[in-house]
Amino acid sequence: MRGSTRVAVVLLIAVVLSAGDAALAGASSVRYSVDIQAVFNLRGNPWLVANFSPNGSLATAHWSICSPPPKRVCVPRRTPHQALEPGPRPAGTVFRATARYLGQTYSAQERWHGRITAATRPRLLGRARVGMRVNPVAAAWTGGWGNEFDQLGVEACRTRTGRSCVTVSGGALGCPDNTRAVIRRAIKGWYLFALDARSAADEACAGVAYSSESAISVWPVGRTVARSAPLGPVTG
Repeated sequence: MRGSTRVAVVLLIAVVLSAGDAALAGASSVRYSVDIQAVFNLRGNPWLVANFSPNGSLATAHWSICSPPPKRVCVPRRTPHQALEPGPRPAGTVFRATARYLGQTYSAQERWHGRITAATRPRLLGRARVGMRVNPVAAAWTGGWGNEFDQLGVEACRTRTGRSCVTVSGGALGCPDNTRAVIRRAIKGWYLFALDARSAADEACAGVAYSSESAISVWPVGRTVARSAPLGPVTG
């Protein structure tokens, strides 16, 4: 019995050690990091959110803002949450998020290239005639994070100054689709405009359902949404 008990104890210790090794191996395989979602608001200014990965409840990320060179000075910025909306910042500003977990420091950063600005207007190619197809062409932009893309659309307005408008193609703002811009008879006598909405690569669309393109809210033309010169009036 005594020999059997000794063998059982040895086996139990081996099982416990093996389980501990497996737990340590599992813990060491986890990759911790700070992830930043970098977008901008409708005024063309930076807007960021930082999260500790893989579980945001383990650590809290804190922000610091570093001024452009040659005087690179980093100043902590306290926020009530892990989001940062610092307002207008010059090109070259660096936003850094840092978190500590189990004695280790993790950080990530994003460089800002200046306020979003349309250097040129978008263009609309084609004939303003019922049944014809028109194609929007993107504007040229400056500023942002360097990973932006264009959402192109077409709208029809009762006036050449862009009043009383409806969406013809492009989808809801922030949720692009590939609907073709075909001129309908209902907008005969109206004016057509190309729209170009600038978006950051980190933006996400939750999906929008609508009965027709004309049911979509018109895009608010402003700092991040540019409009072309008018094409028209529509004939046919």
